[in-house]
Amino acid sequence: MRREYPMSAKKKRVVVCYCWPDDNKGDAAITLGVANLLSQASPDWEITFISLFAENESKFVTTSNYLLKEYPGVRIVGSLVRTIRNRFRNIPKVGLVLGILEELFLLAFPKLYMCIAPSNTKHLLKLFFSADIIIGNGGHVFFSFPDNNSCSWIKRIIRFLPPLQDEGKWSLIQPFILARRLHIPYGFLAHSFGPFDERGKRLVKWLLSGASFIYCRESISMRNILTLSIGKKPQLKVVPDGAFLMPDRGLSKGGEVLERYGLKANQFLAITVRKSSSRGLGIPSKKYIQYLRKIAQVIDLWIEHERLPVVVIPQTVTPESKNENDIAVGCELEKLVSNPSKLIIIKEKLDIPTLRFLYKQALVLMGSRLHSIIFALLESTPVLAISSYYFGPKTLGIMQDIGLQDYVIDMEELEPTQAFSILQNLATNRNKMEKRIEKKVTALRKQAISDVREIFGTLDSNQPVIFYISAANWEAMVQREQHLYKELSKYYKVSYLQTVSIKKPLTWLKKLPIKVKNISKNLSIIEIPTIPFLGRCQFFNKNWNEWYIYWLLKVRFKQYWNRGNVILGTGCPKFPIVFRCLPASIKYYDCMDNRPALAEAYGGDVAEIRQAEEEIEKYADYIFVTADTLKELSPYRKDAITVNNGVDISDFDIVSGYIPPDVPNGKPIIGYCGALHSWFDYKTIMLAAKHRPIYNFVLIGPVAKSCKEILKTLTQMPNVFWLGEKPYSMLAHYIRSFDVATIPFKVNEITRYVDPVKIYEYFAMGKPVVASPLPEVKKWQPYVNIYSSSEEFLTALDSIIKGQHPDFSVLRAIAKNNTWGHRAKLIRSILEDGVRPRT
Repeated sequence: MRREYPMSAKKKRVVVCYCWPDDNKGDAAITLGVANLLSQASPDWEITFISLFAENESKFVTTSNYLLKEYPGVRIVGSLVRTIRNRFRNIPKVGLVLGILEELFLLAFPKLYMCIAPSNTKHLLKLFFSADIIIGNGGHVFFSFPDNNSCSWIKRIIRFLPPLQDEGKWSLIQPFILARRLHIPYGFLAHSFGPFDERGKRLVKWLLSGASFIYCRESISMRNILTLSIGKKPQLKVVPDGAFLMPDRGLSKGGEVLERYGLKANQFLAITVRKSSSRGLGIPSKKYIQYLRKIAQVIDLWIEHERLPVVVIPQTVTPESKNENDIAVGCELEKLVSNPSKLIIIKEKLDIPTLRFLYKQALVLMGSRLHSIIFALLESTPVLAISSYYFGPKTLGIMQDIGLQDYVIDMEELEPTQAFSILQNLATNRNKMEKRIEKKVTALRKQAISDVREIFGTLDSNQPVIFYISAANWEAMVQREQHLYKELSKYYKVSYLQTVSIKKPLTWLKKLPIKVKNISKNLSIIEIPTIPFLGRCQFFNKNWNEWYIYWLLKVRFKQYWNRGNVILGTGCPKFPIVFRCLPASIKYYDCMDNRPALAEAYGGDVAEIRQAEEEIEKYADYIFVTADTLKELSPYRKDAITVNNGVDISDFDIVSGYIPPDVPNGKPIIGYCGALHSWFDYKTIMLAAKHRPIYNFVLIGPVAKSCKEILKTLTQMPNVFWLGEKPYSMLAHYIRSFDVATIPFKVNEITRYVDPVKIYEYFAMGKPVVASPLPEVKKWQPYVNIYSSSEEFLTALDSIIKGQHPDFSVLRAIAKNNTWGHRAKLIRSILEDGVRPRT
């Protein structure tokens, strides 16, 4: 009967893939360890495990009872792939195809599939869709051995289609593909990765690039991942195998086993052997026989010199599997040993506490199974580990990370005399090794809990999230937005939204998914590709693109919108529908310019911009303005709050005396940094250059197309230099060369409403400033020389060159009190500390 689970409305849910069957005690240990780890790291979360079996299969119950026994509070649900395919198993010939088609339909149209899915599948999907995060709980799932060149082309095609090749392996990766499709955060906890062939690399790279975190269980796997070049997004760390995090051993039947087989504590060598590699792939038969013969020779040496029994302990017992039955391997080994009377094979299925007890009582363990090694280390028993390419990087990697790399031998390089010598050394120094191992394992467990708490701390925190619809792209000329949201990311998780215009439909289809670039831990750039050609039609541009962007954001970031602590901001009247419809708890508009006048200067639709701005202001809880004069332009701005521009003072703390080589020398420099557009006062600069040939006039910044001719005329004068646009990182070096810094703007409907960023940057460099009478600049008198005519401009320049200007320290002090950090704190206090939203 299908197990029904009530939906929790309060707790957050982590879905874990998978509840591994307990036939393999190592896999079961991973499940128990991860359950223990999650219950400690996230006690308030609801933990759901996915089984490898469907809920209507008998194995669903028998393979999960061990977990429910230890952790009755966890949920266990059936495999989605098995549930779907089981419906078609009784249909001959086409059943498999029908199951695959249904799975593909689910991946292509998950929301639509949810509406028509059968009840048992729908229940699983509800649990899955409501997850706050999906976690892969360890193992060696992501690898691909090189192709066999001798295989037929038909086999190659079948290998390329995981659903047709192996239902079990497809079941392992399908939840993560679905999670990426649904934009549910997912990550991998204590996995091994690699090796990869070229075909396997592409699939693994795609899947891992969408993960929120990738915690490898050893450093070798991390190096394998780095070869994939998956970018900066996933958080990469090394976290030990889940079995290291198991709870204490508890009661066991180990004492009875010792008595039954006539064994005494610290008076026997324990051995684990295996036939299969990761995911049940068999070791090549010749290498397997060589491996058994070498192990038998080690046993013979031990029995001859130490005169102590050797015990083969079965870690995995699956009678129906040729490759996963350690008892059968032990029996094969028995035939190769010279003195089998001293070789004891435990021919019974043991639970994990009993296995750990036996390893604790062993003098030393020679282990070929990873988790036998981990169980022994948990009990502080010295270990000689046997690793192999066919077992993946896990054994060697974990022993290296724990500082025991001297006690690992590769299966193909195993020399019986060398192995025996190491075992003798471990047995002789057992007490010393016990203390060393205990110290290492304790540190591993402590660090793992800390690392996992970090994941859930990020997901579970009440840290508000800002989604900001930007006016300028992050890569554009550095201005207010880049500075301000870099500072706000110290207090919030900031997603900086920018649109990317794409003209070619094929390019758009290729870039259709939203691209996320992480700038720092709390700051991400979200690139949204707009629909091609719609910009040519006003109706489409105004509506279709907006609804498309709204839908993308709503679906892609659905995990945030219902949290109640999402803040939505915009710095431009681009997308009023998006601003109005997204369900943020707080909305604000950061008004930086007279937008209609700016649209007119750039040839935009003034009426459309004015209408969009009014709609945004209508739905905004707060309106910020960079200049007091901007409050005059709209009735909605009566309660607007002035948040002026600022400066990052650290960007202008230059120590070296470096002056860029393209700066002219020999004369005092009158400088300007900023855009050269229609509002720039070219006439005043031209007259000043004509009447003051003793000064060099240096202009730095991008030039508008409409102003290229007048700038060309201006720079034909011998003492006027346009140096082009410069990187923000070089700006301080150019300003350093100025004797006078200027803001020569015409006073018009654009400049009356600006608060120039450059004035704060000039102050940060301690440079005297000459500026036109802009309302926000006039506030800085007497620290700024204001001019209203060309004559006053020349007079101001002359007086400053003669030394009549504010002291450097005074101007620096002004800059230090007007940093972007101050502005970010002001906005934070407005959003959080009781400044009421306007009505």
